[in-house]
Amino acid sequence: MKQSLVHVSSAAGLLLSGLFSAAFAEPARESRYTDLRECRLVESQEDEGGYSLSSCAGHGGYKLEVVDADARENIFVITPKGQKQSLQLPGRMGGGFSSLGDTIEWRGRAERDTFHPTAMIARYRVEDPSGPGRPTSYLLVVSLPGKPCLAAEIAPGANQNERARDAADGKLSCLPED
Repeated sequence: MKQSLVHVSSAAGLLLSGLFSAAFAEPARESRYTDLRECRLVESQEDEGGYSLSSCAGHGGYKLEVVDADARENIFVITPKGQKQSLQLPGRMGGGFSSLGDTIEWRGRAERDTFHPTAMIARYRVEDPSGPGRPTSYLLVVSLPGKPCLAAEIAPGANQNERARDAADGKLSCLPED
C-alpha cells in the first residue's frame, strides 16, 4: 500500500510539473503572410525607368511600402509607432535589377489573439549587374524590433526556406552596412 501511494504521489507530481511548465512556456513561433500582389498602388510614373509606390498591410501593427524604381525594388518597413525605415535593398544587394517575390513571411508568436512579429522573410531576386542572365534568388531576413534592418541573406541552396526560418527565429542582429 505504501509503495502504491509513492507511485501515485510521484505521478501526480510529474503531471503537475508538466502542467505548470506548459502553462508558463513561451508560445511557439509561427508564420503569418502578406501577399504583395494585394498591395494598393499609391503612385506611379511611367517615364524613363519607371517608378511605383505601393502600400501593403502587414502584421502586428507593421506595414510595408514597396518601391520599384528603374526596375529595382526596395521595401520600407513602417513600425507600429509609425517610424518608416528603408531596407536599402538595391544598394545592399549589388545594384542589379531586382524584384521581390509575391509573399512576405512574418515570424513571431501569438499571445491572446495578438500576433507579435519579430522578423520577416522576403524573397529577393537580383540580376548580375555585369549582364542579364538568370537572377539569383535570395531569402532576406529582416529584424523588426527597434529599428528594422537586414539581418541575414540566405543564398540559394538546399533547405533555403528552413535556413531562413531558423535565422528569423534565432538571435538577430543587423548586418553591417556597406
